[in-house]
Amino acid sequence: MTKFRSKGKGKDRKVYPIKKTKKSYRKSYNTPTYLEYFDTTSTDMSYYDGLMKNPAYYLKSKGVVGKITIMSPDEYMYHCAKSRSKPSTIAHERRMISEEHKDNLKKWQRAGNKFPLPVVDYEYHEQEGRHRVMVAEDMGMDEIPVLVVRPAKFGSSSRTHKYESGEVYAEATSIWINDATDKHIASANYEIKTKEKEMWIGNIAVWGSEQNKGYGNALLETIIKEQERLKLPLYLRAVPKNVEDKDKLIRYYKSKGFEYHSIDPVHKVPIMVRKPTT
Repeated sequence: MTKFRSKGKGKDRKVYPIKKTKKSYRKSYNTPTYLEYFDTTSTDMSYYDGLMKNPAYYLKSKGVVGKITIMSPDEYMYHCAKSRSKPSTIAHERRMISEEHKDNLKKWQRAGNKFPLPVVDYEYHEQEGRHRVMVAEDMGMDEIPVLVVRPAKFGSSSRTHKYESGEVYAEATSIWINDATDKHIASANYEIKTKEKEMWIGNIAVWGSEQNKGYGNALLETIIKEQERLKLPLYLRAVPKNVEDKDKLIRYYKSKGFEYHSIDPVHKVPIMVRKPTT
């Protein structure tokens, strides 16, 4: 039934229909959040759960990285279409939705269950979770968690250092790993000293939230492969974050083939060296 409002008095009085406005879930305190309805610890698929639990193994053995990304239902459909091996569209992805399947999921959720994490996989061109995402959209959610999986991207750039005479005294190289959203998660740099014929690692850095996932180890192994190719001794300074981590760090480098060389006279930390194995 249409409602009206009036303005003015007497002959000047006018009546206007009240326009209905679409309910905004964004401004409502009753808008459901994804934490209430999605289990962000599991995709209910062993392959992707393994990726979340052991990213270092998947980076090394399968060459992929994964990241939980918060996006809208429309953005999820966009990624579904974009990740396909053959071109697709958001409209096509939405046409694949079964209302019957959605209704079954709603009943399952009302029974007190949480939805597994949706997935978009750019490596194998697969997705899992369209119907869950559409149910979330029906419930008014404008944000959902999604595990995005992509091939790991190793990047590098090099430059030369020269004396004033123009003679090259070192070749510096930076390497990095990008995550599933194409942002840097770890980086390292090393130099090849031309005259001394030796390699030096400058630093290996891993972004805070991505630590303890094996990315720093992957960069170190990349440098070691280059060392073996060039057949040069590889040096580094064993600088721990905390004093109590010193022995643990040295044991780690020894497991990679490094051995004690000397004490850095300036920084007062151990210098370690790894000799080529062949």
